Amino acid sequence: MKLIRLVLAAVLCTSAMARAESNLYATGETSGNLHVVEMDKAEVAKLLPPGLSLADSGLANRSKHPVIFYFGKQRHVHWVVFGVHTYPNTLGEEYFEQILMIPEVKSDRYPGKIFAHVPRMFLSGIRPTLAGEFFNFNKRVAKIQYTEEGMTISELGSGRPLLSDSHSRPDRFVPGAQSAAFQKVKRYFTRAMIQPGKGTQLCSYFDWRLDSGKVAPVSSVVRIGQSYLPGLREEVYSQQGFVFASEPILTPPFDCSHF
Repeated sequence: MKLIRLVLAAVLCTSAMARAESNLYATGETSGNLHVVEMDKAEVAKLLPPGLSLADSGLANRSKHPVIFYFGKQRHVHWVVFGVHTYPNTLGEEYFEQILMIPEVKSDRYPGKIFAHVPRMFLSGIRPTLAGEFFNFNKRVAKIQYTEEGMTISELGSGRPLLSDSHSRPDRFVPGAQSAAFQKVKRYFTRAMIQPGKGTQLCSYFDWRLDSGKVAPVSSVVRIGQSYLPGLREEVYSQQGFVFASEPILTPPFDCSHF
């Protein structure tokens, strides 16, 4: 798998920055809820694997670090190869997904560069979960219940709740570029995602396309039902979040020096 990823990167990347210049990327339609939660910095550090550490987040409270919880629905996810869309739905027709992302992360291999890291993803479908192996993402299949007001993720076997979210009704959607609230946290969504593997550190770029997508600030709540990862405690966080819809792009994994 590692060799396949590296060969594809060499063949399909047309520029040193990778990103949208890749001749191979995944795309589709996504809609859901984004929550930027300020958590205890010492606890967030426990979510990072060896070789990664927290960078300066820019938060006024230096003892806190932002953690992004994404709860959403994916539709018509497919590959685009040399500009050709591989319909229909080669990566999943419709499924639900929860992403835990740590922005503002640095690597001991790439000094001076700032990344994001995804320690865990929960999905409702097997096919997109298996596809996560290609991207070095730590994906798990879970039972996911989704409504317009929020999402609940539970363990498949036991049915025990892992985490959930809820939010107020959105007022008015605008492009992210026109949302003053979103612009305050925009930089957290512009980092390449670094995913350490066995002796590797590979990076994918997830272009959320929120500047052109629809964004609406909401009051939101994230509930962690059990400590399914080190650094996560059973707790309830209330903060501002965003309901959004966009057509993002995800590149294949490349050597992180390209970003």
